[in-house]
Amino acid sequence: MMVKQYRKRPVVVEAVHFNGSSISAAAIETWMGNGGYHHPGIDTRDQRTITIPTLEGDMRAMPGDYIIKGIFGEFYPCKPDIFEATYEEVAAEFQPGDRVTKPSGYPFPGTVVAAFPKLDGEWRYVVESDPAPGLLHIFAGSQLKGLDR
Repeated sequence: MMVKQYRKRPVVVEAVHFNGSSISAAAIETWMGNGGYHHPGIDTRDQRTITIPTLEGDMRAMPGDYIIKGIFGEFYPCKPDIFEATYEEVAAEFQPGDRVTKPSGYPFPGTVVAAFPKLDGEWRYVVESDPAPGLLHIFAGSQLKGLDR
């Protein structure tokens, strides 16, 4: 037998920190439903835990756990120490509403209307043109320069 080493692939996931409150449980339940994962067995009667049906069976999220939406739309809880050792927050350089321009090549002054990360973590920005409202273009952050900064 030959033991090999493996590196976890960089993927971007959505996650919510569960604080154990009924408000947090309800918000997570709504998020999971809105995420396309509908399961009548999400148990929030005990407002200190959430039971999450996973591919491996039901898992209980405790206060302090993170609820992760995986790359296939599945949900699962993760202990905070494991989450913090495995994940780091991905921050977008530009936010919707930011005024930007494309400083090289063809000019494209406009307003960021949406931002989304690719699976490799690199951000893309949907920009609406100032001269031609309604015209949208997607750019990498390296292609843009902020005008309000």
